Amino acid sequence: QEGGILTSAHGDVRIVLPGSTAATHASTGDRLPVGTIVETGQDSRAEATFADGTVVQILPQSRLTVADYQRDRRNDRRQSALNLTMGRILGKIKPKEKEESTFKVKTPTTTIAIRGTNLRIDSDQNETVRLSVLTGKAEYQAGRKSLLVPANFGTYAKGESAPVPPIELLPPPAVVAPSERSTSTARQRFGFAWETIPSGRFNEFHFELCRDASFNDPVADVRTKAPQYESKALEDGVYYWQVASVDTDGLEGRVTQGKLTVHRNMGVTFRAVPDPLTIDGRWIIGKRCQVSADAAMDTSIVRMEVDLGGETSWEFWEPTARFSFPREGSFTLHAQGIDAMDKRGPI
Repeated sequence: QEGGILTSAHGDVRIVLPGSTAATHASTGDRLPVGTIVETGQDSRAEATFADGTVVQILPQSRLTVADYQRDRRNDRRQSALNLTMGRILGKIKPKEKEESTFKVKTPTTTIAIRGTNLRIDSDQNETVRLSVLTGKAEYQAGRKSLLVPANFGTYAKGESAPVPPIELLPPPAVVAPSERSTSTARQRFGFAWETIPSGRFNEFHFELCRDASFNDPVADVRTKAPQYESKALEDGVYYWQVASVDTDGLEGRVTQGKLTVHRNMGVTFRAVPDPLTIDGRWIIGKRCQVSADAAMDTSIVRMEVDLGGETSWEFWEPTARFSFPREGSFTLHAQGIDAMDKRGPI
């Protein structure tokens, strides 16, 4: 009974090993023998990977037990079971190669037999268990009734009641911004937008922005009725985003995904209108000439400070600073950009 391995742990993730009652802080690489309990706190996620390639993402405020995991290496037959006491999981279950193989997820009131499937399972505090089948198929058993749920459909059951007939999941949102699925930008606050869902069954969107492609290290996890989201100021790096539609029954459909690369750009150049006369590297300009300190088109700058050699200074709440000189004479110009995280660029 080999169990699995914790391949990701972010935030407050704890495990209770078999034969113990004490929860310990979990780390990536921890083994999960049969009988291990994995618990995630608020804004925390974990990922368990099993020997056959099955991956289970354990979402915030969840409690999952590795109830059984047996694999016969002689014929690759396997018998697997997970108990979801509460919370949500996203499973990428390896298709079974032997008909005798089984993979089940059990909740206090249901059993879901999985047949090579990407799925979401949500067991809430009101004893409602929701199943969304994204690919493959799964058999949902509750209230002495068994229901086969195909890809792109979902179902749910409340308490000891039987599951409702399969419900078609809402389509993934069509994204408007960014226009490309892979985008590079210097903007640290980035706006995402997508089209509304023309359905009376629509309830909300679920938007996620994470630091990893497996969506285990979230920057934002937002549920909103609005078809847009603006991120907080982001550090340089690569981010991954996805958005899904959620219907009035709480069933979440397939996602639209993309990649965002943020690269900080704080460069500033001076420009004069009309064009100045340049002699020995110095500008010769008229009294009515207007000078601006301009950030690049793709910039991280959100405000600008300009100084005329300590004599006069201005602050501009935009990436372009337009000004005129207070008198005739010689000046030394200094300009510095400030980004959305209040960090200063070079002078």
